[in-house]
Amino acid sequence: MIMVTTFRTLAIAAVIATCSVSAFGQSSVSLPASIVESNTLNGASLQQITGFVGSLSEAAMSEDYEDAKRAQDRLLTPLADRDISVAFRQAYADALSSMIRELQASDQVGHKLFALRLAGELSTTASIRMIREQLDADDAGTRLFAIGRARRVFEITGAHGLAVSSTEIEGLVDAVFAQGDSGENPLILDAVVRALAAGTALPGSDLAGARNQSIQSLSDLVSPILASLDGTQPPEPAYRIGLRASSALTSSVSDVNGDVTTESTSAAIRLAGNMLAVSLREIIDSNPPLGRNRDVTIRVVQSADALLYFSGLKHAELRSRPSSSVELTDFAALLREGDDRGYRNAVALLLSANSELVNTHKLDANEFIQE
Repeated sequence: MIMVTTFRTLAIAAVIATCSVSAFGQSSVSLPASIVESNTLNGASLQQITGFVGSLSEAAMSEDYEDAKRAQDRLLTPLADRDISVAFRQAYADALSSMIRELQASDQVGHKLFALRLAGELSTTASIRMIREQLDADDAGTRLFAIGRARRVFEITGAHGLAVSSTEIEGLVDAVFAQGDSGENPLILDAVVRALAAGTALPGSDLAGARNQSIQSLSDLVSPILASLDGTQPPEPAYRIGLRASSALTSSVSDVNGDVTTESTSAAIRLAGNMLAVSLREIIDSNPPLGRNRDVTIRVVQSADALLYFSGLKHAELRSRPSSSVELTDFAALLREGDDRGYRNAVALLLSANSELVNTHKLDANEFIQE
């Protein structure tokens, strides 16, 4: 019975999560842009917001699917405005608070997930609290959807500004990371990686703590997974999340406007090292990453080359070192040319316990190659 419930929630969550706000049906009944985009809302505007929500609340919880969907679509429409203001999100959240509580208390899974959907779009203090509560839900489908809503909070906050304290965003990063730590569910793990990847793009000095926390958490999550590959299991699932994490970290550390610390650049280099080490271990164990996995392996190594270089550049910049001190590696070329021995020698030297890279970034060489 528990398994059936989980699958049902996963199915409903998947349908809701794959729809963007702008994809919902547009209605002629909505709030004007002059209110949605305003940074200061007067009494008349607040009254109009309250009236709009009140006119749709009952229908949004209707037992009739079509009636409920139409009302929910209308409630989501203002949140699709690309120039939505923080002031409006906060006022709209206040107006929706009573209905959201009723949705949460409902026995219908769809109602609970719609409450979470609103929470992600609103990205307010109450929203984050709700999402964090559902991250600990017994049902895997609900947890999966809550992780997706956390990702949406990072996206909304990055695009439209903070409606909460930076500490609350950092707390949400921690809560999301904790969900991936068990690694028991590949769907959950993938959702966590995607959410943390969104966190690595958080802009501005106010969100620098959450951005760096996301970078380090992503490396802390994915590096051990890659390090655990010993040739006895298919590497493709780990490669997929490694590539996603590497892409996010490369973008984050190479962003000229990004506020990144040396701890974060070292964390990114740790991930790059683990991506290179998978193939190194396979070659050392006479289980070459060639054959059916060659193309995927080369892509992973190519991504690691890029992450290694851009993280090294940022690290050098932060330490006031010249960019010429950073080597541009091309380990992928060695595999493309079939030079496994050359790859083994070069990467083993790079990741050895006495190497400059390992000592500069205080990495554990045993994570890459077991002595």
